[in-house]
Amino acid sequence: MPVKPSIHQQPGFTHLLGRAIGTRWHGVKGVDRLLRTLHHPDRRQHSWMETVANALPDGPKYNLSTRWFVEWLTWFYGSQDYEIHDWIRRHARPDWIAFDIGMNFGFFACVLAQKCSSVHGFEPVPWLAKRACANAELNGFRNVSVVEAALSEKPGEALLNLPSEEDSNWGTSSLVHKSTGQVTLKVPLDTIDDYISRHSINRLDFIKIDVEGAEHLVFKGALKTIKHHRPTIIFERNDESLENVHTLLQSHEYRFANLREESLGSDLKKWPIDILAVPKGK
Repeated sequence: MPVKPSIHQQPGFTHLLGRAIGTRWHGVKGVDRLLRTLHHPDRRQHSWMETVANALPDGPKYNLSTRWFVEWLTWFYGSQDYEIHDWIRRHARPDWIAFDIGMNFGFFACVLAQKCSSVHGFEPVPWLAKRACANAELNGFRNVSVVEAALSEKPGEALLNLPSEEDSNWGTSSLVHKSTGQVTLKVPLDTIDDYISRHSINRLDFIKIDVEGAEHLVFKGALKTIKHHRPTIIFERNDESLENVHTLLQSHEYRFANLREESLGSDLKKWPIDILAVPKGK
């Protein structure tokens, strides 16, 4: 795990003020700049805040440290990503089985666990996987399985590129592109198809995937699952993988939209960061 924060404090006035502003006026021009002035996620040298707080509205609780960027987002905005969070809140069903691939500290795994039958989360960075487990336990979720592995096109091992220890965003770890650090970590690889077969999972309704450019590798290892289970997918746009992902999913009769469910055009360069892929018939 990276260097442990040396200063711990419960929320002070500026933290509480910032959370009130962020959760009330998220998306308003200038709010993010104000929050970064109050408590910057990337350039703090001596002070950060640790606490337990819930996602909004009415979301799970999390152990949060503003030392880490996605946890900074969750404290100040009440969500790691409002659009994905809102889509899950509106669409997730009690009978769903969901996969969270690239789960980080477990934000979306816990949001899904609150709504769905079972959630399988995959995170290859050991300390983040442990943090995700702790957040599931904090909420008493017994329907979350955390797998300390990366998903790819075939099982085995690979080197994961890690950010530097000083970096606040460990969500940039990648099998494909270099991160800010010069360190790699050997991690186990699995595939969606093999995992589903081994665990006798008879349906898969939803996949959220954020693996920093390795999305096409994950989907190559999920061809049987995509064909037979037809999950709805939210994936992050990465230039390294977007064209291959588009071709693969389109060949399986998926359509593409933004998270407001507006159809996307054929120009991939104009596609948003987060993309919704829906199989024909859904």
